[in-house]
Amino acid sequence: MRYFSLKKSFILLFLSAALSAILSATFLGGCSSYYSSSGLTDAEEDYLTEIDLLDNNEDVLFFSSGLGIKQEGNFFTDKRVATYWIEPERPHREKRVSADYSEIADISIAYSSNSLYAHKITVTRIDGSQFPVYIGFRRAIAQDFFEALIKQWQQEQWQQEKQ
Repeated sequence: MRYFSLKKSFILLFLSAALSAILSATFLGGCSSYYSSSGLTDAEEDYLTEIDLLDNNEDVLFFSSGLGIKQEGNFFTDKRVATYWIEPERPHREKRVSADYSEIADISIAYSSNSLYAHKITVTRIDGSQFPVYIGFRRAIAQDFFEALIKQWQQEQWQQEKQ
């Protein structure tokens, strides 16, 4: 009887540790991938072009994906900011949204106070419509993404005013 109890305790401990590792990797950003423009392969850039979120003459400046480039991603280029969610088995849930910098009125961020949730950047277009861009679970990465995006947007606004 004692042997069974120890064996049962060991199995429960093992399952608990395994579940904890899986949840940590999934929800705390352990499986997240973050790339700069030099980190995207030609095939990954081709995929973004294939789903109509990247033109051939655009450079990806920052890319973030927690589930892999084929399923979801958030990025900005020298031309636009974009977000997408691809779910082939449920196409009605798919989302592909982008806005050129010239269309954007405001960009704001709401940092999550819970480490299980991504940080939310809200892009507001000049016409008043909005879309969210969710960035990772690590605040430092979300802050880097947000600050670089703001800098790029302001630079593009300055260039347009100059013309």
